[in-house]
Amino acid sequence: MPASQAVIATPSASKYLQQLCKHWSHKFAVEFSPEHGTIPFDETRRCTLDASPERLALRIDAADDTTLERMQGVVIEHLKRFSPARRQALPAPRARRRLRQAPQVRSRPECACSCRSLRLG
Repeated sequence: MPASQAVIATPSASKYLQQLCKHWSHKFAVEFSPEHGTIPFDETRRCTLDASPERLALRIDAADDTTLERMQGVVIEHLKRFSPARRQALPAPRARRRLRQAPQVRSRPECACSCRSLRLG
């Protein structure tokens, strides 16, 4: 099974670990603490995270190279999305439109981002 590993130097490693795990916990059987997290997307795709005070270590396992590459992109895009610099860069008009929309009632929370394609079944 192909795997990739990355280490990101950040003083917010635990925060990012918990944000990623909480984000996907509504779709997958995520297990996490402030220092360690596991996101089992399915039997063949898994992301493991380890946080220390100055770094976030990630490992992604997938069934094949194509899936591994796609999963790397999905995880990295989510990390970027949680970054404060990325949030501040959102255009103001789009943010205003979102605030004016009536809230939608959903029976199950869904992610509006690219991870929609990760749904099971």
